[in-house]
Amino acid sequence: MSYRKFMLVFIIFSVLFASMVMTVLYLFDPLQFYRKATAYPPLYSFEERYQNPGLAKNYDYDTIILGTSMTQTFVPSEIDKKLGGKTLKLSIEGSYSQEQNLIGNVALKTGKVKRVIWGLDYFALREGKDIVREDQGPFPYFLYDENPLNDYKYLLNLTTAKMSWEIVKGELEGNRRVKNLDLLNNWDYQASYGAKSVMDNYPEAVKKELKDRIGEDTFEEVKATFEDNVYRLVKQYPDVEFIFFYPPYSVLRQQIWHELNPMRYGNQKKTKEYIVDRFSNMPNVKVYDFQSVKDVTFNMDNYKDVSHYSADINRWMIDCFKEGKHLVTKETIGDSLAAMDEQVEGVDVAVFERQAEKPVKQ
Repeated sequence: MSYRKFMLVFIIFSVLFASMVMTVLYLFDPLQFYRKATAYPPLYSFEERYQNPGLAKNYDYDTIILGTSMTQTFVPSEIDKKLGGKTLKLSIEGSYSQEQNLIGNVALKTGKVKRVIWGLDYFALREGKDIVREDQGPFPYFLYDENPLNDYKYLLNLTTAKMSWEIVKGELEGNRRVKNLDLLNNWDYQASYGAKSVMDNYPEAVKKELKDRIGEDTFEEVKATFEDNVYRLVKQYPDVEFIFFYPPYSVLRQQIWHELNPMRYGNQKKTKEYIVDRFSNMPNVKVYDFQSVKDVTFNMDNYKDVSHYSADINRWMIDCFKEGKHLVTKETIGDSLAAMDEQVEGVDVAVFERQAEKPVKQ
């Protein structure tokens, strides 16, 4: 009898303790999952997969940015100034299209979205329609659904408790730094650009491609992923403007694919044609292809590695969206692809190696 009484008391105490913890963390709500922070200056998390759902649910905006690290150096206020509206960046570094679909769906369901700016990275369409990045921890599906019964994963979470303590500690010390949402996860200020940085990265990119080309997805597999994670979502919102763009990687990124993984390079071309054709009858969709703009992609001063460009290129792309430059259609995508082929087949890596050896101007 005493054993049963002990277990009953233990269970009651555990439930009460868990309830108390959940109540406290619900009130602090460090990820702003339930409400926008007003009682304290918000402490934004650098973990985009965790932070973005709360921003999408509770912040004011009419434009969202979706994509990988290729979209992280957009500054929302700069988009507002050039294109109008109120922009919220919901980028997810290294994300697959399923992750972009999930956060896009959270935002679109709010009814606030009038415009979506979405970076199209081919790699995000690889490895299947249900794939998400979990190499840095389990993907928090519970933050993206509408099921309150699994919110305990947020409210009984050590990371949530640590973030809440950071809020309390900062308020008590009076020296909390409030992170700037406009520049959250924008890595431009800490990057080094130029031919030396790019060529230092080049051997690593080559090595990675030699590994990644094993088991390359077929065009049919990529097409199916696009249909499920991108096209189907766009089709659900015919009154929302969608601006898709192909990020302007350096020509060396394309050269590596062309030389070492011709299947991937060829599939990218087929996918571009397919996507542009698929959207051709949707008046609310525009597609921009910046990947064959030679003035950008051959200038290594724009890049910190073979893929990632500076925030100046993001600003240039915003101007292109405003002016309709490098917009591609069913009739013109072939010209863009032909230009890319010509550039990649004629590129001389030695030119960039010599550039990398020149002293950097102070």
